[in-house]
Amino acid sequence: MFCYALPMNDNDETGNGQLILPGLGPRLAVQVLRTLCDRWKTEILAGPVKGRPNKEMDFVGLACLVLAKEDWGLFWSGSVDAIRDCMDMARFHETLWEDIITWNLVSDYVLNGKPSEYSIRELLRQLVGDTTFRCGWVHQVAWIIRGDLDAKRVSPILLRNLEMGHFGADRSGGLLYAMHPNHAELLAQVHAHAPEIDGLKNFAKYISMRDLTGWPGTIYPFGETESMCRQIICECVHDLDLTS
Repeated sequence: MFCYALPMNDNDETGNGQLILPGLGPRLAVQVLRTLCDRWKTEILAGPVKGRPNKEMDFVGLACLVLAKEDWGLFWSGSVDAIRDCMDMARFHETLWEDIITWNLVSDYVLNGKPSEYSIRELLRQLVGDTTFRCGWVHQVAWIIRGDLDAKRVSPILLRNLEMGHFGADRSGGLLYAMHPNHAELLAQVHAHAPEIDGLKNFAKYISMRDLTGWPGTIYPFGETESMCRQIICECVHDLDLTS
C-alpha cells in the first residue's frame, strides 16, 4: 500500500489542481476515517472545556472532510458512528461551534455523497465576514468542497467581504479566483458589484493580469492546507500498515 500527496502545480491558475491519494482503497479508507475521528475525539476530551483545541486538530477535522469527499459508497457505513460522536462533541463543547460545519459536511458526504442544503446555508452564513476565532477557517472549509458549491450563490458573499474589507477578506479573493476559471466573467462581476471600492479595484487589477501571486489572499495557502490534510491521511495509512 502506498499513499502520497501531490502538490498543486504552480501554474494552475484556478487552484483546481488535483491532490490525489493513490492506492487508498475503500476498506482502508474507512479505517483511516475512524482512526482520525478517534484521534480528534481523544484530543478534544483531553483539552480544556473552554479553551481552543491544539491547531493540529483543526487539520485532522479537515482531513476527515477531504477523505469523506472520496466516493466509496456503502463502504462508508462503518464510519457513521465515529462521525456522529464527533458531531455530538462539537455541538456540546463551548468553543467548537465552528467545527459543527466541518463534521456536518463529513456526515453529508458519507451518507449522501454531497453537502446537504442545510450545511451549505450554514457555511454561507458563516462565510459572511468569516470573523471566527480561527480567521479564514470557514474559507478553508469552503475551499475543500468548492467543487460542490454554486458559484452564483457564493460569489456575492465573497465580493461583499472584499467590498467591506473584513479582516481576512483577502481569502475571499483567493476563493473567488479559484471558483471562476473564466476570468473575464469574474472581472465583469467585480466591475458590476462595486468597482470604485479600493479592495475590489485592486482585486480586479490582479484578475486582469491573470496572476494572483501578489494578492494577499492568493490561492496557494488553500492548496497548502489541503496538502497538509492529505499528508495527515497518508501518515495515518502508514501507521495502520505498520500495525497490520
